[in-house]
Amino acid sequence: MKSASQALPKSKFYKNAKPYWNSFVKEAHNEQRRARTHWIENGKFPGRNNPYFKQYKDSKRKFINLQKKAIADTNELFYSELNTAADSIDMRTFWRMVRLKQNKTKETINEIESGSGTLRNPNDITSTFSSYYEDVFTPKYSNVHNTYLHAELDNKIQIFLQSNDFSKDKCLAKDVSINEIAEIVKKLKLKKAPGYDKLVSEHLIHGGDCLLHYIKTLFTLMLQATYVPSGCKI
Repeated sequence: MKSASQALPKSKFYKNAKPYWNSFVKEAHNEQRRARTHWIENGKFPGRNNPYFKQYKDSKRKFINLQKKAIADTNELFYSELNTAADSIDMRTFWRMVRLKQNKTKETINEIESGSGTLRNPNDITSTFSSYYEDVFTPKYSNVHNTYLHAELDNKIQIFLQSNDFSKDKCLAKDVSINEIAEIVKKLKLKKAPGYDKLVSEHLIHGGDCLLHYIKTLFTLMLQATYVPSGCKI
């Protein structure tokens, strides 16, 4: 695990994303995660009679309260600086801070191009969209539709379905291949939080062919035994 943490790529904390995240909030968050890990390791039993569960809930409440206080303090400091900039008539700083606080800008469409030209009236724009989607979702019937061919194909499909047994999935009769596992591993999303086993997608992606062989053996045994271990369930 230590070698993986040194070799695998990982993202860094972007402080501007959470400006309220100070050392007290960080320590409370780590304390909550440690308490949750201890609770899971000791059976994951709920209820206040379980000391591990109680410790986890208490640390979680402490973290939430500290986080709310840090957010309130950060917002209070921001608006104080904003008022100072407004009072000192430093408009450049004022509007820069306003833009930083805004999550996103809202854009309003005030014109569209149609077959009859450029439309700017809201009623005309609404009517054009309505007509377009009404035409899209209206069933189209062709005059050249072959009823006899349709009946013949439908009859052949029914015969095929009746002559084949689809009650059992034939895909499960063969072993899982290395190529199938490799393709799925390539599509895993990166920079996701790990579970209680501390494994992330990067471990599987950079684990090499040896790890893929072990995964293949695991899934082949699961298919043969028709059993999924509890640790593999979501």
